[in-house]
Amino acid sequence: MTSDKVLGMKFDQGNFSLNDKGGYKEVSGKLRWTLLPLESLTEVVKVLEYGANKYKEPGNWKKVDVERYHEALWRHWVAYNSGEKLDKETELSHLAHLVCDGLFILWNDLQDKQHGDKDES
Repeated sequence: MTSDKVLGMKFDQGNFSLNDKGGYKEVSGKLRWTLLPLESLTEVVKVLEYGANKYKEPGNWKKVDVERYHEALWRHWVAYNSGEKLDKETELSHLAHLVCDGLFILWNDLQDKQHGDKDES
């Protein structure tokens, strides 16, 4: 059985996890948030903070037409693939901007599905 050590806990790949004290806890069906690459997410949060400060409202992005995020995502992707690592305005990673745009698009898609606004095919 394989396991990996995260935040002082040992996680097994099966239905239960075993901690360093020998205690078991059922983990089947539970999301493993420790799989997220925190270093990368830190860069994404920097982009979110920049936007919250710029637009003076942390949730302002929810009021923007989702197509704007499709366009922004592509702009950041093209800039990155052209060799530009950092956005000129924010001096933050183009890839972090791209991830933010993708998260905003995903959020909108989930809202649409939740409210039955779009075809789910």
